[in-house]
Amino acid sequence: GAAAGQAAGLLLVREALLGASAGDGAAAEGLALPIAAAAIRLSAGALALLLPALRRRPRETVALLVARDAWREMGLASFVGTYLGILAMTIALDLAATGIVSALTSTTPLFLLGIGVVWLRERHGILSYGGVALGVLGAI
Repeated sequence: GAAAGQAAGLLLVREALLGASAGDGAAAEGLALPIAAAAIRLSAGALALLLPALRRRPRETVALLVARDAWREMGLASFVGTYLGILAMTIALDLAATGIVSALTSTTPLFLLGIGVVWLRERHGILSYGGVALGVLGAI
């Protein structure tokens, strides 16, 4: 399910970028188009998560949204990890083939294991490292 959703999202973004760049000359230059595509994609995802939460638990959801501590703690991580990551993916889709971008974005968990080991001092078993090795071989 997740892989199909990622593939569909990549193809839709790629099609939107191609359609806009092949338009009547009104397409934005430089980073404007990928930035807009990333913003639209993230806004749609945020609404898809927020609306059901507001329907089921409106008081708790609003309380979390107005809590300063939550925004302070998650703001930088959300911007750097989510927005810049999707922006980079959208720029890559504008500059490279969809299959290559899909393969490279699928390797994100491989890098996260290394980050966890180096910065968070996490310990993993041999199966985790074997999975990383298999993932790297699959990406090659």
